[in-house]
This record gives sequence, C-alpha cells and structure tokens, in this order.
Amino acid sequence: MATSYPEASCVPSECRLSIAKFNQRSNIAMMHMFFGDSHSRQFVGTSWGIFCHYVFSGATIKGLGNKNSTTGHNEIIIDAVSARAPKTLFFMFGSVDLDFTYVKMCHSKSIDKENFIEERIKIYSEFLQNVIKTGKNIDNIFILGPQLSPLKGENFFRQSYKHVEIAEEEIRKTAALYPLSDHDRSSLVVEFNDKLEVNLKEELNIRMLRIDKAMMGEDGLIRDEFIPDDISDHHARTDKTQAIWRTIINEHVKIHTITG
Repeated sequence: MATSYPEASCVPSECRLSIAKFNQRSNIAMMHMFFGDSHSRQFVGTSWGIFCHYVFSGATIKGLGNKNSTTGHNEIIIDAVSARAPKTLFFMFGSVDLDFTYVKMCHSKSIDKENFIEERIKIYSEFLQNVIKTGKNIDNIFILGPQLSPLKGENFFRQSYKHVEIAEEEIRKTAALYPLSDHDRSSLVVEFNDKLEVNLKEELNIRMLRIDKAMMGEDGLIRDEFIPDDISDHHARTDKTQAIWRTIINEHVKIHTITG
C-alpha cells in the first residue's frame, strides 16, 4: 500500500521550514518542487505527495541571470535546491519575457528576435548549470515551456498596456512596425520552445515538456477553449491547460503527482 504524504504547497518561507524538517530525517521521500512565474500557479493544490511550490509573479528568464532582480527568484531557487531532501525540479519561466518584455523591447526599438531568443536561452541554460552545480540530491529536472497567450485582437492592446506601462495607442503604433500580431506572438512562443528544447537536450540533457502546440489551432492561433472567461486575464484557462500538463508530467515522474 502506497504511503500518502501531506501536501506541502507553500510560499517560499514555508517551503524553507518544510525542507529544514526533511533535512533532519534519515528516510526522506522524494520532494517535487515547482518554480515559476504566475502561470505555474495552476499546479498549486492539485498534487499529492511531498510538494513545494514557489510562484514568482512577474518573474522572467532574464531575472534568473540577475541576483538583484526585483523578484529575487534566482537567489531563492538556488537556496532551495541546495537542501538535502531528494528532489525532482520543475521550472516554468518565459511567458513574461515573451508576452510583455518583448513588447517593451519592440517599443524601445531595441529588439532583434533571434538575439532575443538566443539571449534568453543562454541565461536559462547558465542558470540551470548553476542549479546542477549547487543543488543537492537532484533526481531529475524538467522544464515546462511557456504557453500561448490568450490575449488576442483588440484585447491584446487593451490589456497589454497595464503590464508594460506603455500607452495603448503607443502599443498599436509599435505593432504596426514590429511583428506583434496574434500570429507573430504565437509563432514566437513556438520558435522559442523549439530552440530551447534542442538546447536543453544537447547542452544539459534536460527534458523539456510543453503544451504550446497542443493549444494551437490549425490557423496558428490559440484555440478558443483556452481563452479565459475574464478577458483581462493574460493566463490561459487553467482547467484546460492543467488537464494537458497532468497527462504529460505524470508520464515522467516516479509517482503520479498531478491529480487535477
């Protein structure tokens, strides 16, 4: 009969307390640790076993390479993975970079798509190398690729300005000059994930899991079923995305962790 462990979905400070207790035990069970931006919140409270969730709203891949980032997620993650508890790690970053940072860089006329993608992948890769170097008892690492944004058409302009602090009309002008159409932004996510997946496999032998293509319709846009009822929400419908993630993640972990 399988042992049922209490769920430990917690904020970072509580996670540290839980990990400290694990470090005092001799027969430590596998801990599954999620780190990500607000899109990773969909996994909180949907799991069984020993779990820990670190959600950094607004966190970017770029910030993973900056110890002085606003959210401080680099330092917190490195601290967490150094705990003695055996662990499987899941990282879910990139949506903020692709959704809003990209818009801001287009507006500032400092964007080159290829360089943008390459720079983010380099930062992510170097961060993961540091995780591998400093972490203890890491059983496996999985990267969860960024999802497609549900912001489409006019709603993209109405909602984006709230996150990038650029006037809506200015975003419209920028979109007339740079690749910011619905198709362009969806293609950016797919291209980023394609290149990141290759890099992780070749450089670090780390497995990437993704659902971006499963979210995309034949027209190259996010399918309507993933659009949230609240159109101001820049997260796709979590009941739909989490159902896909559950199937994918459960194929690659030692116990079925995501129950939905």
